[in-house]
Amino acid sequence: MSLFSHLRSKEGSIGSTNELSAHELPPPVPHPSPHSKLALISTPEGLIITPAVTGADSVEIAKLAWGKEGKVSLMKTRNPYRGGQPTVPGIVGVLHLFNLSYLLVVSSAVQVGNLLDPSRTIYCVKDVTAIPLDETKAAASLKLLTRNVGTATPLPEEDEDDEEDESDTDVEAASFTELDINQSATLPRTTVSSSTLKPPPSTTSPGRPRKLPDMARRLSFWRKVARRQQPPPSPITPLAVELGAPTVVQEMNPAAAATLDAMGGPEEVIGVNGGKGTEHGRQERLADVERKVVRECIRLWTQGGMFFAYDFDITRGLQRKHDMNNRRRQQEDILTEIAGPKSSGLAPQIVKPFTEPNPQLPLWRRVDHKYWWNRNLMGDFLEAGLHNYILPIMNGFFEMSTFHLPIPSSGEERENVPVDFTIISRRACQRPGLRYQRRGIDDHGNVANFVETEAIISVERDEKRNIFAHTQIRGSIPLYWSQPQPGLQLKPIPRLDRPLVDSSEIMRKHFTKLSNYWPVTIVNLAELTGKESVVTLAYRELAQGLNMKDVKYREFDFHHECKGMKYENISKLIDTLQSTFASQGFFWANGDDVLNEQRGTFRTNCIDCLDRTNVVQSAFSRYVLEQQLQAAALLGVSHRGKTEQEIVFNRVWANNGDAISRSYAGTSALKGDYTRTGKRDINGMLNDGMNSLARLYSSAFADYFTQAVIDYFMGNRRLSVFSEFLEKLQSTDPGERLHLSKIRADAIETCAGHVLDDDDILLGGWTLFSPAELDTKMGKSFEEKILLLSPKALYISSYDYALDKVVMVTRVPLNDIVSIQKGAYILSTLQEAARDPAENYGLLLTWKTSHLTRRMTSYSLRNKPDLVDVVDVKTKKGLIRTSISRNNSTVSLGKGLPEETQFAAFKALPTSTAASGRDLDAVPVISCKHAVDVIADTIVRACKGMEASQKKDFVRVQDIISLEEARRETTVYAKLEYYLKRRLWL
Repeated sequence: MSLFSHLRSKEGSIGSTNELSAHELPPPVPHPSPHSKLALISTPEGLIITPAVTGADSVEIAKLAWGKEGKVSLMKTRNPYRGGQPTVPGIVGVLHLFNLSYLLVVSSAVQVGNLLDPSRTIYCVKDVTAIPLDETKAAASLKLLTRNVGTATPLPEEDEDDEEDESDTDVEAASFTELDINQSATLPRTTVSSSTLKPPPSTTSPGRPRKLPDMARRLSFWRKVARRQQPPPSPITPLAVELGAPTVVQEMNPAAAATLDAMGGPEEVIGVNGGKGTEHGRQERLADVERKVVRECIRLWTQGGMFFAYDFDITRGLQRKHDMNNRRRQQEDILTEIAGPKSSGLAPQIVKPFTEPNPQLPLWRRVDHKYWWNRNLMGDFLEAGLHNYILPIMNGFFEMSTFHLPIPSSGEERENVPVDFTIISRRACQRPGLRYQRRGIDDHGNVANFVETEAIISVERDEKRNIFAHTQIRGSIPLYWSQPQPGLQLKPIPRLDRPLVDSSEIMRKHFTKLSNYWPVTIVNLAELTGKESVVTLAYRELAQGLNMKDVKYREFDFHHECKGMKYENISKLIDTLQSTFASQGFFWANGDDVLNEQRGTFRTNCIDCLDRTNVVQSAFSRYVLEQQLQAAALLGVSHRGKTEQEIVFNRVWANNGDAISRSYAGTSALKGDYTRTGKRDINGMLNDGMNSLARLYSSAFADYFTQAVIDYFMGNRRLSVFSEFLEKLQSTDPGERLHLSKIRADAIETCAGHVLDDDDILLGGWTLFSPAELDTKMGKSFEEKILLLSPKALYISSYDYALDKVVMVTRVPLNDIVSIQKGAYILSTLQEAARDPAENYGLLLTWKTSHLTRRMTSYSLRNKPDLVDVVDVKTKKGLIRTSISRNNSTVSLGKGLPEETQFAAFKALPTSTAASGRDLDAVPVISCKHAVDVIADTIVRACKGMEASQKKDFVRVQDIISLEEARRETTVYAKLEYYLKRRLWL
């Protein structure tokens, strides 16, 4: 019997299990931790993932079906692992794309240290491999993994004595190997890293990106368009380097390149020689986008900021875990009292400060989902109940290091005590994104670039271990604001996107969600004058008006106070916050006893929550560290100088700032030389200039596609986000899409109240895209119009969304409607999404002008429309008699005219943001074509019984603007402009 026949025979016995949601499944008590070594086995029916252990009689294994759907199912059977198959340390998740699904696996991870105990090891994702769920392509990927097991070169150790050159900006040219990502050639083959976990080379944070020039990677467009011949690069192994090095970004890791190589080149994947038909061209373009999505996804997961642990939760701080244990103990005490005197003789359970809460649960149920970045990618495994295969991965930073301090004594020779210093930062995934792409707050109270940073020190005193912890948070200013970048503008002007009244309640919601950190002290470092002031002053006004006793507002204009590189003025801010520091305190555990808890948190922000924020947070942490060392009866630094404590502290905090900046802005942090060395000099300013140029290119070009990829794999957008990107070369904020839908729905209600008579009722209302003028299909300008339907008439309204005002409305009696045409309405042929008839569908209404009336809203003395503008040209040929009422600004057109007709063309908006009223509320719209069909059917029902509706061709299906017509209208200049932008942006 074949291997899969044996597996398939067991699958049916647990089919009912997969029908339950993961939350309803019983916890797998025997093995609550994720498997640390998984084997991948290809079979004709699917890809098998099983624990890489031998001798197990029965195990739960995962099967991923081949094909686009890539269904994940659980099977309980004899372990098929026999050795020799490729193994990986964990799974990132399943990525579903246009033509195929891909299993993303951690093909290599680096041990970066442990958290307070050798058994609590933390790893950094080094390499990620995308395995196509296609039997042939998967076999090639697995073959590459098998070939490279155990062949990876160990990471070189970093020079511990290189403290004086921490801010060195030199980059070795030999360490950089260009990747040829030209669309007409396959990626170079390189050696894949081992899937085994590598030990840490030193106490500094491993898993860091290589020292590569950021501008060279970001300016990859010029390598795309340059046609040159290069010899294949030699196999390389990524190097672990100092995170503090400026402008460093990791290039495509070898496993990623090998994975994409296994997927096949463009000729293999899309079949270039297979013909040039329309369907072939569509598949070719989708395959091209799909490869780029996979490549970008791998780059994001391997840039050095993804961390995980197998046996404990790294998403919660020490004090939060202690609080959870206390609550559990209190609940157990209450249950003990209820149980009665029989249990009164039991000894009370002692819970140590760092006991893992709820250890019997699977790890994914213990982590804080706020910091679980691959939760959406793991959705298929969650639904299948594969608890042991779910590895929560956190984005952020982790580094542990050690410095030594003298022990106070009366003798001449002083002994030194080692002090372990650790920083762990956790980036929230609730509003993920990049610098200029995601700012401010969303409708759920989540802000961009929210990071919790916990600084931990561990030192032994009097034969007891003392552990101190202090937590700070950062996050974007909690207002509805953005910072659009028109072209190559270094510092775009921030703007408020909604009235302050809209931001008030959502800001309150944001701070309510921060109740775990209460009381919160806001430290706003943004400018009080200049470009940033429009947001800063609004923040001050709303924050001070919250009247929340647990939220205090403080401001410190960093650029003004520290002008001229006078960063020592930060001490002024610390002096003004002395009472806050004293009331907050810090977490302190002495052995098994908790002596003190932190009672409050600083929430620091600037505009980006990067450079200025990191400088100030490190200053706060330095002040708290001195208090903690004094509490442990250790001598602090009483003089200025580069002591070991200062060197370690500065380096770790600078690396933390660089890591967070790299995730949000694409480069190392600015002002990092001050954080790293304690001083500001010209070299640091030059380095900041290079970083600023790299950020400029990223934000102007590369970040748009990256943001679309992030939105998709985080589950905030569907595959249509890539169609939107190809059309507009950017993607819409998911929260803004919901806001637009609400605005459009409100506009329909406002318009209905304004134009409908008291005795009339609304049957349906829709927002549609339409030429500004009537009697045209391809106008010079387009606008969103509101189409209202009542039992008496159809109303076509031009609406000013900024003023919430109806500008002009055209009333067409239902009896005058001559015909309804629906069909493809294609306005552009430059991108695939714009050529899809199902998503580019429209409606053309034709009516007689004999009873047509128009009404215009105006706040000027001129309150009637210009007849030259509103009367159709064809009607001017006859004798025109108009009746104008100045009181209601109404013009009746067409009385006494011959039987002339007029038409209006409407194009359905994307279904994710289009709004409708009344009749459509209960109809789930699945495409633009479906939306138009529903609108047409609603109008036909309203016209039932009228003369025109009895005609056989009252409703006809015919293209409004066909693909060929749209191609003729597209100019050569428009094509060149689009393809040039696409080369830059994608």
